[in-house]
Amino acid sequence: MANVRGTGVLGDESSTSRLRNAVFDEIVPSSDWTEDLDGHYLLVDLPDFKKEQVKIQVVNNGQIKIYGERKVNENKYIRFNQTFKAPQESDLDGITAKFDGEILYLTVPKKKVLVPSHENNDQNLHQKSADEKLKKKDHHDGINHHNKDQKEEKEHQKTKTEGEKEASKSPLYFPDESIRRWERETNYLKSAMGMLNKNKALVVTAILAFSLGMFITRKFESDNGE
Repeated sequence: MANVRGTGVLGDESSTSRLRNAVFDEIVPSSDWTEDLDGHYLLVDLPDFKKEQVKIQVVNNGQIKIYGERKVNENKYIRFNQTFKAPQESDLDGITAKFDGEILYLTVPKKKVLVPSHENNDQNLHQKSADEKLKKKDHHDGINHHNKDQKEEKEHQKTKTEGEKEASKSPLYFPDESIRRWERETNYLKSAMGMLNKNKALVVTAILAFSLGMFITRKFESDNGE
């Protein structure tokens, strides 16, 4: 692929020695532009032409000139001469051309657009502001999460304390066997107390009789001793 800036050419055939009675047929080749993000592309259909028969010239006013001729016979030539306006924002110094299969491919790269410094500053400030907002949001979310954890912990402690209070108020549970044993022992105690109350008078009388007997005996022994 050759660079065609200025007077560069794809071919070097000279056409200065022609017969004065030669016939020249002028043609207009089919052509079309296409583009992508990187550049513009011109395709020119040149049937039966060879690379050395085609010339390309780029002039300073943004015009791209493509011309050439080929010999049909001793007295006949076919030639063309076309001028194309380069698209805006084209890098004329970077134009390249390639001839392949009777098709001329012309590549016109786009100029690299530089962002002005003040726009860069605005973008930087915008990005910085966005970063600060994100940091504040993360900090705020962290505080909310911490407060939420504290609140849940307090609720848990409150629920635990209330549960312990309710447990302390609940009546004690005793097995049925223990309750029945206590009832039997209580009944025995009641029977003993009843019998004691019933025979209380007899017990008192026996105690008095025993005390009186002991006194008489001691009295009798005292009198004999005298």
